Formats: sequence, C-alpha cells, structure tokens
Amino acid sequence: MERAWMTRERVCFFLTLVFFLACGSMVVELYDFEDGRFDPDISSALCALGGALLCLVAVVVVRRGTVVADGGGLRMDAWQATLTRSGALLNRCMLVLMALAAAVFASSLYDFGEMRVDIDMSDALFPLAAFFLLSWLRHQLRLAGMKAAGATIEAKDEGTKRTAVSAASQHEQARMAQELEELKKKVEIDPLTGLLNKAALSEKIASSLMRNDVHCALFMVDMDNFKSINDTYGHLVGDEALANTGAALRDAFKGHEALIGRVGGDEFMALLFGVRDEEDLRALRDNLRTCLQIPIPQSERPFTGSIGCVLHEAGEDFESLYARADKLLYEDKRRDGASGGRA
Repeated sequence: MERAWMTRERVCFFLTLVFFLACGSMVVELYDFEDGRFDPDISSALCALGGALLCLVAVVVVRRGTVVADGGGLRMDAWQATLTRSGALLNRCMLVLMALAAAVFASSLYDFGEMRVDIDMSDALFPLAAFFLLSWLRHQLRLAGMKAAGATIEAKDEGTKRTAVSAASQHEQARMAQELEELKKKVEIDPLTGLLNKAALSEKIASSLMRNDVHCALFMVDMDNFKSINDTYGHLVGDEALANTGAALRDAFKGHEALIGRVGGDEFMALLFGVRDEEDLRALRDNLRTCLQIPIPQSERPFTGSIGCVLHEAGEDFESLYARADKLLYEDKRRDGASGGRA
C-alpha cells in the first residue's frame, strides 16, 4: 500500500467496511435465511463478533492518531504512542476477545442446543490457541505499557531537571550580571561624591564627541582655597564640602543631559548636552556659579569655585575642547585671585 493511500480517513473507511462485513457474517451465523428460522452457529458467530470488535477498536485507535499520521503513512513511534493513549482500550479489548475465545472453546466441547457434551477437538484447538495467544499478548501489552509510562515519567523528570537547571543558570547569569554592574560602578564612580571618576568621564566624553550632530558645552570647575579648609577645619569637613560640591553640580544641571565627574582633589568637569549658543552657555554658567556657594560649618564665607566653559565646535576632539576650557578656567581663577578670592 502506497503512502498516499495510508491516510487516516481511508484506513478508517476500510476498517469500518470490514466491521460491517463481520457484523453481517455474525448475523448469517445466527439466522438461517433459506429456512427463515433462527439457527445459530455459536462458534462461528462468536468468531465474527470478535472480528467486528477488533475492527471497531482499530477504528478508535486510528482516529486518535496513534498509528496513522495526519499527512498519511504509519507513524514511526506508533507502538509507544498507541500504548500511551490507547493502552487501556486495547487491554479491555483483549479481555473481551479472551472471553469470546473461551466461549467458542466451550461451545466446541458442549452442545448447548441439545444440552449434552459434544467434543469437537478440531474446532476446540483454534479458540484454545487464540485464548493463550491473547493472554500472552495482554501480558506483553501490560509490560510494554509500564515501560512506556516509565519512559514518559523519565522524560518528564528529565524535562523538569532541564527546566530547573535552566532556571538556575538564568539566576546565576542574572547574579553575575548584577555583580558585574556593581563592579563596573565601583570602577567608574568616585566614592566621595558619587560622580564619575576621571578615567570613566574622559572615556565617555571622548566617545560622545565622536557623534557628528552633538551640541554640547564643557564645564570645568576648580574649587577655591580648598587646602585652607582642610588646614582650618579638618579633613572631615573638607570631604563634606567636596560631597556637597558634587550635589551642587547635579542640582545646577538638573533637567539637562550631562556627564558629570570629579577629575582631581577639588577639580570637577561636566559635559552638558543641548547647549547651542553663547547665551545658553552664559545662563548655565551663572546658574552654576550661584549653586557653587557651599556652606562651611563655623565659617561665614561659603566654599566657592572658579569656572571655565566653552561650546563644542564641529569636529573638535576632547583634547582641544579640554584645552580651551582649561584656559578659561585659569583666567577665571586669576581674576578671583586678583580680586581677593571667593573663600
């Protein structure tokens, strides 16, 4: 039989046809149509009944898709699939067929019509052999079903183990990613101010300036007379003043995209995006100068800073931008020194 003929619908059709033929044969063995009377041949009728039952079960199994594939042809995993989905049905069918074989065997030994023993050994051998064969098949079916169930449970356990391993692996990857992110922050962040350190800030600024459409400005801040604060009030007060300076820078550039970092003891730098002209630059510088009025405990004068800021020019690299801002910072600090300083 070609594969094209082995579709589920056609197999079911042929099995159904054989089922009706077996039913017709059973009717013929039970009723004598020539004489028009009930004249049963029990042995032949039971055999026909067994064939009809077998065809009916085969139709159910085929319709469940455990023997014939949807696209036609026998399934390679037909036996295991049949045991998994239709094992109980096949087991009951075997029991019924065994009962029919026993009945046929009994009818070959005893004439129920005349109620007397009438042994026909030739007719008795076939149902007897069929009974033991069905018994053996049922035993093998039960063993194979247990093996298939064990394989299914083992597959489920293996799937559960793989899922657990996969979940553990994902959890481990998430933990490692989190640890890597925390380590990266420790490497890039200045612990005192919470701003970027010099190496991280310089790398991010240089990378940002490689964009052709970037509009930004570089701000450099050098706090005034920081050494005198340490000498007069102690290093704890000096550290607090630097931490407050970092907070003041974040506050001054709030609402703007910016890269802000501490590049030295009392030196800070920021790249502010979206600054397009000198007017914006002056407004930002004035606001920053106002924010850089850091109060010092036990002192009436605030901790202030000098500022150098420039607009980025198209195609300009970080070194050139830094040099221009540093020059303006030096000029601002020199003017403060000539006027007596801020703090």
